[in-house]
Amino acid sequence: MPARLLAEAIGTGFLLVAVVGGNIAGTPITAGFAVGFTLAAFIIAIGPISGAHFNPAVTVMLWLRGRLERAAVLPYIAAQVIGGIVGVVVAETMFDVSGEVGDVLASAPTGFGLAELVATFGLVFIIGALVEHGDVRLVGPAAGAFIAAMAFSTSSGGFANPAVTFARMLTRTVGIEPATGAVFIGLQVVAAVMVAGTLAVLSDNDS
Repeated sequence: MPARLLAEAIGTGFLLVAVVGGNIAGTPITAGFAVGFTLAAFIIAIGPISGAHFNPAVTVMLWLRGRLERAAVLPYIAAQVIGGIVGVVVAETMFDVSGEVGDVLASAPTGFGLAELVATFGLVFIIGALVEHGDVRLVGPAAGAFIAAMAFSTSSGGFANPAVTFARMLTRTVGIEPATGAVFIGLQVVAAVMVAGTLAVLSDNDS
């Protein structure tokens, strides 16, 4: 378990370095590619150690589908959140960022909630479907490509990850106010539960 938790923290930390650093160093478009490539690379590298969730929504879905033991759920989520916070600190320290925490995205325009439900459902469904019905070796490339696509095609930019959302409440560059972040996190968890139910139906139809 310690190795698995360390792996989850490292992967989520680098994901946040890509999110924050990508937005500081480039544009939202280039940041989308940075996040997608980083996610793909770390899923491939860390998958054999921890499963490479890097996302509490993925952890919840896999637990509901019987792919993760219940005792690991909260430790995984804690490691992901801590890793995300460290990633934010590292990225903003590298770029010597100053400003107010959460001062960029002050509120959520209409459609942001739906965007997060859609983006999270899509990401978690792709991962769950590949784990249960496909080739797990394709999870990294598929998840990375999808999250990069969501950065371009959703009104929220496709957070699709409660750990990323929480960490972005603490940033000075791509921040989000706590009230908006709480809505995002709630919808991301709902999406994870929806995916678990959808996969259950698909599995029943296969049998």
